[in-house]
Amino acid sequence: MMRKEVEEAADSIAWKLNQQAAEVKKLLDEKRVLSKSDREWIVDVLKSAGRKLSSDLPFLNELFQEQMDRTVTEAKGEFESYVQNKMNSIALEALAGRIADNGIHPAVNMIPGAEEVEQVQDGMHLFCNHRL
Repeated sequence: MMRKEVEEAADSIAWKLNQQAAEVKKLLDEKRVLSKSDREWIVDVLKSAGRKLSSDLPFLNELFQEQMDRTVTEAKGEFESYVQNKMNSIALEALAGRIADNGIHPAVNMIPGAEEVEQVQDGMHLFCNHRL
């Protein structure tokens, strides 16, 4: 959407400048000798074109920069999200593979100190089975 607005504004500036250039050319073609008012009018047209360019181009540049900042921020967020999801996917696949291969026991290897808990549970199990 921003691109369309910038293009329309640039087209408007170009159209106005072309129109004024055509008017100046017409004046120069029709008159061999320019009056003081004709020369002042030509100078005013050129000054007006300069003012238009000096005010509108920085504005168009600002619009463009704002849009680029939004686009880059959005792309960065999407990339970070993709990388995070991929890392999570890889980690889950690796974890699932290790659990399936009995390489780890979630209660033992994932929780610090769980080895002692498992030993206590095994001891309680033996104690309970022995009393029965």
